[in-house]
Formats: sequence, structure tokens, C-alpha cells
Amino acid sequence: MIFVSDFTLSFQHAIFIKNLSDNNFLIQCFMATIYHDAQEIYTLKSELNALTISVEIGDGQSGGYFIFNDTKLVSTNTPSEIYKGADCFGNWITVVAVIKDKLTETNWTSISIIFKEQGEKMLVLGPYNREADRNFDTIVYTIKIKVN
Repeated sequence: MIFVSDFTLSFQHAIFIKNLSDNNFLIQCFMATIYHDAQEIYTLKSELNALTISVEIGDGQSGGYFIFNDTKLVSTNTPSEIYKGADCFGNWITVVAVIKDKLTETNWTSISIIFKEQGEKMLVLGPYNREADRNFDTIVYTIKIKVN
């Protein structure tokens, strides 16, 4: 709970506001943002193969994601196609996914990251799972993958 006085209310997640006395309010917030971080290593089969990286959001939830090759944004909400593995060799692939829990039946969220090199079997990293504390919380996944 947060006790405040003499302010202008501009709080997106405020659910319950009660005037305790003149210019004093009680704000109870029921939604939170939870962060889940992980690191992995992916070993290329060949630096010449085209590489596709995709993200799957699971547990019946939905959200959005970004894929970075080092500091360069390469994809938003669509699979990333890197034309040669050499273009990401030695780099960090970073996936940032934001999921807003929408199901009242469960608060579980998850993402999986799929690496598919041309002519090779796909490799699934994850699933990375996180349970929201309450309904409608937001989960932010940051998964960093070193490409060797």
C-alpha cells in the first residue's frame, strides 16, 4: 500500500482509491510487473547456413516480443531470418518478450525460443516459465543467447 498526499493521480494500475481524509488517499495496486532473465549458449552447426529464430508464447497467454542480434533490432513479433550464421557468430541474441496475463484460470506464462538452421533439426530453448502473482500481472522475459 502507498500513502500519498497532495498529488495529481495518474497511476495506470490503481484499482482501489479511497479518500482517508482531506487530501490523503490510500491506493491499493493489484497488478505488478515481474521480470524473468536467463542466459543460454547456442552452437552453430555451420556459419554458412541460414538461421531462423522464432518465439512461441505458451500457456494460452499472448504478448509481444523483440529479437536483437547484439544491439541491432532484427525482428518484432515475427521470426527473425539471419541469412548466414556467420552474421551472428560470437554475438548475443537477445529476446525480450512481454506477456500480460489474461487468463483467470491460470497465472502461468511461458516462452520458448526456436533456432532452425537450414538443413538441420530445430533446437528449442525453454520453455521458460513464470507464474504471475495475481491475475493480469505483466511478465517480462529477457533471454540472452550467446552464439558460438
